[in-house]
Amino acid sequence: MRKVMLIMILLIFPAFLIAQESYRKMLVDGRTWNMMSVTGSYLDEPLVLDTTYSSYTFEIAGDTIVEGRPCFKTKNNEYAYESDGKIYWYGKGGKKKWVLMYDYNLKVGDMFYQDEIMKVVEYLTVSSIDTIQVNGQNYRRYHFAEMLNPYDGWVEGIGNIYFGPFFYPFMSVLGTMYVDYRCLSVYDGDKCIFTFEDFMKEAYHSEPVGINAVQASNSSVPLFDLQGRRIQGEPQKGVYVRGGKKYVKK
Repeated sequence: MRKVMLIMILLIFPAFLIAQESYRKMLVDGRTWNMMSVTGSYLDEPLVLDTTYSSYTFEIAGDTIVEGRPCFKTKNNEYAYESDGKIYWYGKGGKKKWVLMYDYNLKVGDMFYQDEIMKVVEYLTVSSIDTIQVNGQNYRRYHFAEMLNPYDGWVEGIGNIYFGPFFYPFMSVLGTMYVDYRCLSVYDGDKCIFTFEDFMKEAYHSEPVGINAVQASNSSVPLFDLQGRRIQGEPQKGVYVRGGKKYVKK
């Protein structure tokens, strides 16, 4: 009987450790995101001419108070705070207010509303959540049905590896000019904790699909045009985005 009990404990304990794994904070003093912007001109895809690369960083540099709210600041004068698995960012420009940028409490099938300050599409639908291991550490990874780029997603404790932690996510196209962004690496002091390539690592654990989950291949997944506008009703012939993939209506 004791042997049976011991075997049961040994089987249950690893699962218990996974369940008890603490939330991985994103806002840590001294954490630095090394970014790159790509600016270029093109005549016709995939032909790209006169591409220019620029580098910059987001570095958390202490704390401050904004509108009575204790928060972290960066050397770029960005402001953010973290509470109950959610990351709030202080909007700039003419609409200065606190907006929700990340919610790591979401489950598969949940929808995340993007504030008018930062949205490309109105809602993001969680299509999958899994866990990847980087330098012996576990990171939860979120994919969204509306995101076409395979690198475009969230990582708990890191943010959006493609656009950076506190950035309005978009690739702007003006005539024959375009601007794109990506996060190359994330450091705590002198230690690299995450890289752009780490995002595509094979998952070793996937979270179960809930009742409200929306599968990427399901026709109920929202359909968007190439400008990020949600399509209502039956779409006309053309190229669209559904479930993070190109969808061609013939």
